[in-house]
Amino acid sequence: MALDIHNELVRYLGTQIVGTEFSELRDLFRHMPLTPVDIASIKTISNLFVCLQKYETINVGDYTLFVAQLKRTHPNLVRKVKDAEKEIKSIVNEEIQGSSGDRDPGVDAELRNEKKRNGGEDRTYQFRKQIDNTHDARIIDVWTRARNAVGRIKGPLYTGTGIRVGSKYILTAYHVAKDITKENTSDTEDWSKLGSEHVWIEFHFPKKIAEKFRFIPERPVYDEKLDFAILELQPGQSAIPQPIRKFGKPDYSQSFALLGHPGKPKSEIMQFDSDIELFDLNADKNSSRRGYMIANDQVKTGYEEIRDQGKVLFDCWVQHGASGSPGIVMGNADEEPICTLMLVRGFPSQAFSENVDVPHEQMIEQGVTMEAIANKTNSLGESAKRLKIDIFGVVMDYADRDVVRCI
Repeated sequence: MALDIHNELVRYLGTQIVGTEFSELRDLFRHMPLTPVDIASIKTISNLFVCLQKYETINVGDYTLFVAQLKRTHPNLVRKVKDAEKEIKSIVNEEIQGSSGDRDPGVDAELRNEKKRNGGEDRTYQFRKQIDNTHDARIIDVWTRARNAVGRIKGPLYTGTGIRVGSKYILTAYHVAKDITKENTSDTEDWSKLGSEHVWIEFHFPKKIAEKFRFIPERPVYDEKLDFAILELQPGQSAIPQPIRKFGKPDYSQSFALLGHPGKPKSEIMQFDSDIELFDLNADKNSSRRGYMIANDQVKTGYEEIRDQGKVLFDCWVQHGASGSPGIVMGNADEEPICTLMLVRGFPSQAFSENVDVPHEQMIEQGVTMEAIANKTNSLGESAKRLKIDIFGVVMDYADRDVVRCI
């Protein structure tokens, strides 16, 4: 089908045109026809195609104006686009010719029904919206629950994101928990400082002024390698937000979203980064993106922990400082959000040093899975086992279940 060819072309171009190269191509359409608002919102080739179709600069099977600009930035991809255009036009012509006489009436009826299913247009290239991104409206309630369970953690020097879990706990990255105890950058962690008046979590969004919830000043349950920590809230405070109660395994066929707070100066503003897909480091060992990270099966400088067990890779746009953000399953029409992972870091490590500019295509983010957190917590002693049950429920064997519900 013509639309399938179009979508496959967009997907392929999205893998080839990334980072600064994508920005250069996108900017060639500035004012012709894209407005500054359009430019700011277009982050991917898919976004660009949708916007150009909105202005009728291109259509499915008609990429003439797109090719004119593509020649300037990526002449090696022009043939790919023209071949797809030729194939689409051939399909459309066959449909037009076949509709005039010698086709079986049943086939004619099926084609008409297909056109109705696809939006009522007679010709595929006349479609304006290429992707059906409607959702079950119940998802709004799911995202509201997820949003209410995500807070900003604040310390004297550093901020991060925390997730309400269990009866009275906050799950965050270990390095966030450690850093919020520091009063000077050279300090080592001091868990007694968790009870300081300068350390708290607030569930800010959408309120402008949020109540501060304090932590018990004790060593938390944590694992430095997996980079997670579970902090306990002090008792006797106001009603704390409801926790996330459902957890699942990351699924390479399913997209997710991150909810979190970026670094200063506007860390009180929650970010929502949707439609994120997992990156399989071993799916294509000859891919150029993998080549930035690993060469001759050796991890390159700055990517040393990229193969860590219990962690997954993905490409997101949340800013530095959002460590501790939960990954929530997209398209979930259940009553409650399902959390599968937590953002802990980005690669390469030098990308997060000041004045180091790394092309976007060479960057990748990493999250620790909820499965790994649950299993590790369960292994840290009797008290930690009880904590694991409090947060993740009594189910012990995550290997046989995709979703685990707290009880």
